[in-house]
Amino acid sequence: MVRGSRSPISRFIRPIFIALVHMAFFSADDPDLPDNFREMFGPEQIDQQIRQAIQFCWMALPEGKKNIDELERQIRRMVDRAIRDMREDRDAFGLNQSDS
Repeated sequence: MVRGSRSPISRFIRPIFIALVHMAFFSADDPDLPDNFREMFGPEQIDQQIRQAIQFCWMALPEGKKNIDELERQIRRMVDRAIRDMREDRDAFGLNQSDS
């Protein structure tokens, strides 16, 4: 491995390690806690998680269906289902808000 490059494992572990270190310094009763977490994770963390999910989906596709169109179809199907379930759960738990 080239010095300074990051292995796939370190790319996965590093954000978790950083989160744990930050959590050790965040107070649970800090009114800025949600903003601190949002700043710590940021869009980069979301992007990494999405890319990892896409890679896992690709690996799970059967050989005869490993193509970009099928990958996109499956990812969109799962995301649509997750959002639909989230809305249903908000209703079930009485958490209806203007954003649902």
